[in-house]
Order: sequence, then structure tokens, then C-alpha cells
Amino acid sequence: MAIASKAIGAKTGYIYLRGEYKFLVPKIQEELDIFHGIMKELKHNFKIQLRLGSGAYICGEESALFESIEGFRGEPRNKPPYPTTCGLFGKPTSINNVETFVYTFMICRIGVEHFRALGTKDSRGSKVFSVSGDTPKAGIFELELGMTVERFVEEFGDGDTKAVQVGGASGFCVPRKKFSDTIIGFEGVPTGGSMKLFNSSRSMYNVLHNYLDFFSEESCGQCTPCRVGCQQLLYGIEAVKKGEKNSRYLDELVKLAGQ
Repeated sequence: MAIASKAIGAKTGYIYLRGEYKFLVPKIQEELDIFHGIMKELKHNFKIQLRLGSGAYICGEESALFESIEGFRGEPRNKPPYPTTCGLFGKPTSINNVETFVYTFMICRIGVEHFRALGTKDSRGSKVFSVSGDTPKAGIFELELGMTVERFVEEFGDGDTKAVQVGGASGFCVPRKKFSDTIIGFEGVPTGGSMKLFNSSRSMYNVLHNYLDFFSEESCGQCTPCRVGCQQLLYGIEAVKKGEKNSRYLDELVKLAGQ
């Protein structure tokens, strides 16, 4: 963040932390105190404040995050204006995920050529992945981009993996038959870092129902396709499960999802 502040001339930065991770505040504040001491020694006028939100999924959208930091309900703003001209507190703002700043630091530390040597032509570098689900090696791992889902499953699967959810609830669910030809990267399935494995004991209907229930609950309600569409998808799969609709109705739900 200090590197970014030097580049754009910012004097104030903000770290936004979900309310569920409040237990991290003492450690982060301790690191910030050290950081501010370093900035003072370097005579670089840049300070970072820590702000907590309530944990709404919609605050992953940049303007909703601004609203939350400013003390309002986390709801997306109309655009334009964009953050680069009118962002946090109405000022020009650079907003990035933590990992983007980590990439910046990595490139400055190891050099451009070393960084470019990692990953593939379209997906440079490495990435931190959260591995969970039916795996004997759950945890946080840094992996090189460009690997296939098959290679990932060989490393983290339990020998009976039938699907991998890449990129979280709004990402991609890759079935076993596509493991070998699906690349984890921008030329395949871009990921936000979440990798969840499912073995044969799991009902994919239950997985789908869980995700649709989540999005129906977490929708900010501003856009009809999300507010109503997610509910209709949820009701639709429930109707098929109960036998109220035949399996051909799933084709209609796929069309709805595509809209």
C-alpha cells in the first residue's frame, strides 16, 4: 500500500476487515504501529486506518465497500462516477484486493523477469488458494497459476473427487470429466482463490441448493435479475426435486441463468 501511495500521491489508506475477523484486529494494529514507525523514518507521509464492516457479501463490490467504510449500509453506488474520480469520501480512490498489493510487493522484490517466469503467458505468477471440502490437506497454499484441475486434484483430492468448485459460490463447478482440460487461470477458470472439493458422497443438488439459497439471501436487491432471478432458480430446482416439474424444466432454468 505504501508503494501504491508513492505512485499516486495518496496520504491515507484504509484496510477493510469483515466483522467476523475482528479477532485479527490486535495483530493487524500491532503491525500498523510498526509500519507507521517505518514510514516516519523514511519521511513518507502515509498512514493506514483500519475499518470494520458487518460482513455483507455485497461489500465485495467496490462502491458498496466505500459505503460501509463511510458508515452506511453496504449498497452499490450508481456509476459513473468511478472510484478513480470519486471514490471513498468523494475523493479519487485506488481500491484493490490484498493480493494485488502482495503481487506489487513480489514484483518489486523478485523483479519482473522472475515474476513473468511463473505461471503461463495469460496467467502470470502464483496465487494463494484456500483449499477446503473433501480433502486431506485443507488449508492455505500458494500455487503457480496455469495448473490443470486434474493436477490440483492429484495434489489435494481424497481419491474420489467428482467436482471442484473454483472461485467460490459465484465461480465455476468443474466436473470430473473436465478435470484434465480445465486450466486454473485466465485462459481457463479464473479464480478468486477458493478451491472446494466434493467427493462421491456429496449431493450436487444440495450443493446447488446451498449456493442459490446463499445468493437469494445475500442479494442487495437493487437489480431485478439477481433479486428475482436467484429466487426463481431456487424455487425451480426445488420444484423439480419435489416432482412438481419434470426434468426438462431444468433447461428453462439454464436459459434463465444465462440471462
